[in-house]
Amino acid sequence: MTAPVDHLKSAAQAQQNMVKTVDVTALNKAIDLFQVQEGRLPKDLEELVAKKYIPEMPIPPVGSKLSYNQTKGIVTIEKQ
Repeated sequence: MTAPVDHLKSAAQAQQNMVKTVDVTALNKAIDLFQVQEGRLPKDLEELVAKKYIPEMPIPPVGSKLSYNQTKGIVTIEKQ
């Protein structure tokens, strides 16, 4: 009897996961572009905004945070 509710919940979770993937992918592409044009990895994610590689810092989904590995130049989303 909860099939419609379960379906809506699954759809909402899928949408949330898709948003996470898109945000991380866009940030990682911006980091790649930064590295090619600047010859180095950004010191932090705010540098991407300051140098206009991204318009603003994306807000991570509730209960998570963006994590930037400066050594590898990779952004991930971690649960808090």
